[in-house]
Amino acid sequence: MMVEAANSTSRRPKLVEARTVVAGNALAEAVVRRAEALLAGDQRALLATADAFGAAATSPRERRCSPVAPIPPAA
Repeated sequence: MMVEAANSTSRRPKLVEARTVVAGNALAEAVVRRAEALLAGDQRALLATADAFGAAATSPRERRCSPVAPIPPAA
């Protein structure tokens, strides 16, 4: 854990940049939040990302872009 913490400072600027790049994309934002939680070793935040992934999967934009989007019923 100590070695990871020492290396984590060099990764934080990349996560800050990633947050900016993915802004507005709920699924990508959840991935970045998960990476931040893993980097920090924050289990509570890591578990909370499950909710973020769930919410991202239910956003209209993510449903349209999903390769497993439900097929609308025939008219």
